[in-house]
Amino acid sequence: MCELCGKEEETSCHLFWFCDHARGVWTSSKLVLQFEISRSWNFLDVVENLQRREQSYPGLLEKVIMVCWSIWKNRNALQLGGKGKAGRSLVRGALYLEGESGSGSGEVKKLKLYSFRWSTCSFRVRIALNFKRLKYEYKSVNLSKGEQFIPGGTKTSKF
Repeated sequence: MCELCGKEEETSCHLFWFCDHARGVWTSSKLVLQFEISRSWNFLDVVENLQRREQSYPGLLEKVIMVCWSIWKNRNALQLGGKGKAGRSLVRGALYLEGESGSGSGEVKKLKLYSFRWSTCSFRVRIALNFKRLKYEYKSVNLSKGEQFIPGGTKTSKF
């Protein structure tokens, strides 16, 4: 049972989108998703839909991930007996971190993240990169089509 609202089972979809607490956060965010989230989806289903729309809505994926990260951190703080933050405060902090990602005085070489869209590992790497405010270039690699074996593709890895 969700410890924040006590209404439903705490799935990732409920926690990030349908819990009363999450709804308050998203309402204060003013971010608009161009699709409807189904209660049967998991978090990666939402990420996949955002990735498909990255060309039309650049930066939206990163903003959504940072807001979700804030919801998660706030949930953990409340669960451990700490003081939670209001929705507006969570959004402000998340969008500040997203906006500041990669900023600095010197020019930094942009990282390249080669990823398969369903990889939970690269999803966690993207969260960490955003949290550390590192800019990166996303390069999609379709493992089911064997794109990792194309000529020159193996030269990108040091392993």
